Amino acid sequence: MRPILVSFTLPFIDYPITIYGYGVMLGLSFVLGWYLTLYLASRRKLDDNPLYVAMTLAAFGSLIGARIVYVIANPEESWSLADFFNFQRGGMVAYGGYLGGIISGVAYVAIKKLDYWTYLDCATPALALGLGLTRIGCFLNGCCYGRRTDFLTGLSFPKESLCFKQHVERGLPLLDEAHTLPVHPTQLYESAFGFGLFFVLIWLSVRTWEGLGASKEDQTGGTEDRSQNVTSGRIFFVFAGAYAVWRFLIEFVRDDMHRGGLIGISTSQWISLGALGFTLFMILYWLPRHPWSPATKKKVVASSSSRRKSRRKKTSKK
Repeated sequence: MRPILVSFTLPFIDYPITIYGYGVMLGLSFVLGWYLTLYLASRRKLDDNPLYVAMTLAAFGSLIGARIVYVIANPEESWSLADFFNFQRGGMVAYGGYLGGIISGVAYVAIKKLDYWTYLDCATPALALGLGLTRIGCFLNGCCYGRRTDFLTGLSFPKESLCFKQHVERGLPLLDEAHTLPVHPTQLYESAFGFGLFFVLIWLSVRTWEGLGASKEDQTGGTEDRSQNVTSGRIFFVFAGAYAVWRFLIEFVRDDMHRGGLIGISTSQWISLGALGFTLFMILYWLPRHPWSPATKKKVVASSSSRRKSRRKKTSKK
């Protein structure tokens, strides 16, 4: 655990600079996610100009969303406007970040009347990569820890950690005066899941031509654009469904305070249930009946054109 990576004072102006571990990992997830999304969009031959605005809005939206869900889940805490925007204070929920970022980015692309499902598919691997990176930040910060365990993976957190402070606050037994008893490092579990899901999504993107491989050579030497035959949005909903199941299960091992909940189910678990239901609805019902892919749009245009020609012929005969 290392909440502060480095702290120093700028010469001549005597101004202290503190670099936090969580902030570094969060920033790294934004930067790598930005370039990864642009790369996948270029392989899908999408116009990347809308992405710059969409991803900027998504970055701000994720911070606001993460804070809003935390505030809702912990109504007993008081927040001033300055506290709300002081993100170094902590108090953020990952699910809120996902919801805020996705809604902000997709809303902009939808307003531009572009295929937001395809754009979202290109951004989806970055969401999983961000999960892997930011949970390392949580581990460095000592938050989002798990329940007491004697399992091989159990880790003790030092006195400076949030885990130690909350254990003391709750009157839980300690290993010694400077360390907690071993707990599940749920931050690292989630990080491993995020990185694993990232590689799965990249593989799925290649296999379904929604990301890295949009065309291939056929046996006659021509180029077949197989992306025309793929329904957009499925890559995103694979992530949404997988993360919903994972988050619902990992919450049973989490033990940090201030996660909110109702009738024994945490706030994130309630969101997971809703996300999983929405995902199943979209994959099984909505997307097959309302696809938005280049092939579908061409068929719609061709069908509309043929209907117009048919009406013209009927009118001319009259």
